[in-house]
Amino acid sequence: MKNMSANPLAIVALNMMRVQTIKAFLLFIVFNFTIYSFCFAQVDLANQIIEKRIDELWTTVKLNIGYANIASKHWLPGLYERNNFQLLWQNPQNVTDLLTAAGSIAEDGLDPEDYRLSDLLVLKLSLDGSKSPDPTKLADYDILLTDSLVRLCYHIQFGKVDPESLDPAWNMTRQIRNKNPVAAIEKRLRTGSLAEGLKKIRPKIDYYRRLKSADIAGFRVYSFISLKRSKLIFSVILNPSNMHHRDCMGY
Repeated sequence: MKNMSANPLAIVALNMMRVQTIKAFLLFIVFNFTIYSFCFAQVDLANQIIEKRIDELWTTVKLNIGYANIASKHWLPGLYERNNFQLLWQNPQNVTDLLTAAGSIAEDGLDPEDYRLSDLLVLKLSLDGSKSPDPTKLADYDILLTDSLVRLCYHIQFGKVDPESLDPAWNMTRQIRNKNPVAAIEKRLRTGSLAEGLKKIRPKIDYYRRLKSADIAGFRVYSFISLKRSKLIFSVILNPSNMHHRDCMGY
C-alpha cells in the first residue's frame, strides 16, 4: 500500500479503473431502464387494447379473438373491470396452472380444445420467444386465457350438457358455490392459487370419483352411452348443469 501511495502512475491507474467501473455500472442501469421502459410501454399499450376489447364486448355483446368467439359476457368483462382493464396473467404460475388444468380436463370427460388449449400454446410459444412482444398479441392472449379459465370453472361446476336436451322434464338445479365468482377468480389470480381453486370446485360426489377411476376419461358422455336413460345418468354425474345460471356465460 505504501509503494502504491508513493507511485503516481499506480494512483492514476487505480482512479481510471474506478472511473471505468462507474461508467460500466451507469451504462448497465441505463440499458436496463431502457428495456424496462420499453416493456412497460408494451404492457401499457396491451392494457389499452384490452379496454377497447371489453368495451366492444359490452357494446355489441360479442367479441372475436381471431377465430375464437368469447363466450363469457359477464364474468370476463367483470374481471377486467375489477383489475382496471390491465393484463390479468402476469404471473407465469397462473398460466402454467391453467394450461395444465385444460390439458388434463379429458380426465373429466371434457375436450381440452373447448378451452383454446392449442391456440393458447401457440400464442405462448410465440410470446415467450419474442424480445419485443406485440401489444395486440399480448392483449389477445390475456383475454383468451381468461375466457378459457371462465369456461373451465363453469364446466367443472355445471357441465356442458344441457339436461333438458336429454330429458324435457328435468327440473333439478344447482347453485354457484361462490356468491361472487368474479371476485373469487380475481383473488385466485392475484394470490397465485389458481390450481388450488380449480381443485376445490370439482364435484365431490362419490359417483364422480368412481366414474373417473373407471377409465372413461377422454370420452364425451353423450357419445359414450347410447341409451337415453344411461346417457342422462352419466352426463348428470359427470357434468351437472344449472339452468338458472347458463346465461352468466352467454351459453
